[in-house]
Amino acid sequence: MIRCPHCGFAGRWKPGRPHWMKWTPGPMRNVRCNRCGHEYAIWLGAFALRHRFARPFVKLWNWILIFAIVLGLAFVLPKALA
Repeated sequence: MIRCPHCGFAGRWKPGRPHWMKWTPGPMRNVRCNRCGHEYAIWLGAFALRHRFARPFVKLWNWILIFAIVLGLAFVLPKALA
């Protein structure tokens, strides 16, 4: 059972997903602890992350993905046009 990263309690309920969880590296769920009331993210069904860490992680993932796509196109387009 995954425990709350704030208080360590295992009970939780599932509120709605925030908009920043739409483009994540793997499935991410938003849950709220029954004891302390803090919201946290469960990533890949195994890792409990505080939103303070999960939000920058998702932003970093998106920037790395965009950079990889642009870099890939920079090498593919000149060879395709030649």
